[in-house]
This record gives sequence, structure tokens and C-alpha cells, in this order.
Amino acid sequence: IFTKGTKVNFVYIFNKGEAEYQRDDIVRPLEKDTWVSEYALWLGGWKRRGDLCATGYCELNSLDLEEFKRVCSEKVDIGYIACEFAELVANSKVHFSKLHDIGLDMDSRKRFSVGLSEAMMEA
Repeated sequence: IFTKGTKVNFVYIFNKGEAEYQRDDIVRPLEKDTWVSEYALWLGGWKRRGDLCATGYCELNSLDLEEFKRVCSEKVDIGYIACEFAELVANSKVHFSKLHDIGLDMDSRKRFSVGLSEAMMEA
């Protein structure tokens, strides 16, 4: 589906089937609702950190990165929230070199969302 080092045009959401993400010597099967390369939404210049391969039939939804940016620039309220969320992701304690394409799980999103809610209350 993609290889390490390639530019991100789409963020994928894995629906069902068989696919694996590999970075270095670690192979990870994808689970339902896994977001792939979500960091590309929040961090500029993201390139794929590993390989994603279908090992059988699989279904993915795709989110066009340029379309996401367009909507964020046209819809001020959405753009504001996206920028605040991106800032929280960028300022997280995880070193950039340790990030990978399967980085944000639901617990991470919840932590960032709580931080976003607090930041919006202060604004």
C-alpha cells in the first residue's frame, strides 16, 4: 500500500481484512479502526516511517491530506481546533524520531482532546 520514505497524500483508516505495518524488524498487524499516518495531519512534512502491506483482502478509508487542509483553511472554527490539536501533538513528550505511522491510539487522542478542551477554556 505504501513504502517507507514516501510522501503522505492520504491518511488511512483500516476497516477490515488483513494488513501489516512494518518498521525496522517490528511487524504489526492492523486492527479495525486503526489510523495510519495520522501524524501527517498534525506535523508538517511527514513521510512514511515504515511499510504498509495488504496480506490479504482489506478495506481502507482514505482522508485526502490536501482536502483536509482546504477545509481547515475555509472553516475557521474547524481550522482553529485543528491548529490547537496539532500544537498539542507537536508539543507532546515523544521524541520525533520515535514516532511511526501507527502512532496515535485512542488513549493518545483522548489525552490530546482533554488538553485541547483545557486550552479552549483558557482562551
